[in-house]
Amino acid sequence: MAPLAIGRQIPVHVELGKAEVVAKLTARLLVENTRAKATFSGGAKPAITQTSPCTMHIALGSQAQLLVFPVPVVGSQYKARLARQSSYIEVDVPVAIPAIENLEGMKLDPFPIVRTGEGALATWNMHRVNLDQLPMLNTENPMLERWFNTHASTLFSEREGKMKRRERNMVPDTLTYLKDTIHYILNKVAGLPNGLPKRVFALRDNATNDFDTIFFVRGLRYDLSCHTVVCDAYVLPLFPEFMVTLRPWFAGLVNSDITNTRTYEGESATWKQLLPAMVERCRATWTHGASCEYVAKGRIPLSTEVNGGDPLCSCGRGKDVAGMQEVDVWRPFAPFVTRIALSPLFATSYMEHLARQCKRCDKTGSDVKQCNRCKAVMYCSKACQRADWKSHKPACATVSRK
Repeated sequence: MAPLAIGRQIPVHVELGKAEVVAKLTARLLVENTRAKATFSGGAKPAITQTSPCTMHIALGSQAQLLVFPVPVVGSQYKARLARQSSYIEVDVPVAIPAIENLEGMKLDPFPIVRTGEGALATWNMHRVNLDQLPMLNTENPMLERWFNTHASTLFSEREGKMKRRERNMVPDTLTYLKDTIHYILNKVAGLPNGLPKRVFALRDNATNDFDTIFFVRGLRYDLSCHTVVCDAYVLPLFPEFMVTLRPWFAGLVNSDITNTRTYEGESATWKQLLPAMVERCRATWTHGASCEYVAKGRIPLSTEVNGGDPLCSCGRGKDVAGMQEVDVWRPFAPFVTRIALSPLFATSYMEHLARQCKRCDKTGSDVKQCNRCKAVMYCSKACQRADWKSHKPACATVSRK
């Protein structure tokens, strides 16, 4: 599809609803192509469908074009306005808020990879990191336990927290299961609670009891620009062709300290959707070649099947793997792994409510309320607010005067 096949898209208009949450997005497409304009003014009705989490496809006669939105949308609920005299098409769509049932847009691909040039790929909704430039986190620091788990647990929204606790018989969705696994891995790498840090993780599908993905975690790094942490890690997808070559070295790996991590309800497929994004966000020393499987097969990831093929292309396999050389039992696997950056997937405030957390005791939940004076911090009770007042008073007074 040629760019500007129909016309020019103007910037997306955002309409806010209650609590400053985005209610809907409006994209306007100017019908500028001569053929498209004649078709449109003649009364033709455009066909509008969703093709990815953030795009809507508009077909007008023989012309077609994508409308691009900044966040995932619910395409099945679109409303179109056709201005034939002024020659434009407007499409209103609600944001794909996870709390609603209809999430077909997000299910298409929750972690899209976009092509930015010849052989260049980039993540759509995950920021880049240069792992080698980020400082390592000291997991032996006794102060780590005071903040790490609290920070990692904030990746859950209020809705996801309720699903984890099975409140009102709520069942976790696939993304919540995936986040819970990431939270588990982060804490194990940090050596929490009260244990030695773990470094090797096998994702084991609970339904089949098989595992087809192994993570080797070199360590935790501070992601300074985003005030969080990131695992400097390597992924080994275990598809059948690999297993024949790797089998001689598995005995040593299994006898080492490997942690089995259960995955549930389609989570394995979502991990395979996430893996290409985790690779692309930290890719620094290699590029995608002319024979890249992503191009040849025309899809990313290449596979989402449990115990199926490799979801990743081979371009990054065995590249930038100095960390694999540091551990004897890891070394034979170095030519077969790809480097990844694994970090918390935080909820976004404009899509759903984040978990409220008491400043004094770290309790989370809907009963945690804002300080009435400054509205900048949260407390779960008057007792916690009084206990914290000496510490909070100077900041509270400063914010209140603004």
